[in-house]
Amino acid sequence: LDVAIKKLGKKEHPVAFDVSQAIPYGFIWSNVYYKTNADTGTPEKKLGVLNVLRHGGIIFALNDETIAKYKLGERTKLKDPKTKEAITSNPYYDIPDGFMGRTGFTGLKGLQEKGAIFCVCDMALQSTAGYVARKMKLDKDEVYKDLVKGTLPGVISAPSGVWALGRLAENKIAYIDASVA
Repeated sequence: LDVAIKKLGKKEHPVAFDVSQAIPYGFIWSNVYYKTNADTGTPEKKLGVLNVLRHGGIIFALNDETIAKYKLGERTKLKDPKTKEAITSNPYYDIPDGFMGRTGFTGLKGLQEKGAIFCVCDMALQSTAGYVARKMKLDKDEVYKDLVKGTLPGVISAPSGVWALGRLAENKIAYIDASVA
């Protein structure tokens, strides 16, 4: 991840979105960033975009099976945009056009295809594993291994989300809190 952050800092207008809550604004603001920069002359491939998924935001880094198995939608209180119930899958991984109310906006997979980097906080995965293990009477090490295994393709593990955020200034990457509604 350190190498990826250094490369990102050399791109045009590098920015990191801090997704610390189970609120999908990181995806919305990343899409807005790509669109408005394209509209003002900077193509997607030249931009540097990082989404740091930490604390409750780690749910966006996980696959459907893992979210359902450990009832992580209940833990984070993240509601499915269609059913308004706690999510049992990741509706923000590969979203259909128009899903977020705008054409051209995409989820994690589409943002990765545009060049965005996503990292997940390993400390939050460990903490979540402990919480889930206590609640479901499971072995926390096994739950943690499952969470790591259930991380979506291309999402990079960070020692911690704050570790990743701490590297921003030294690499001249702007910070945006993407967990505020």
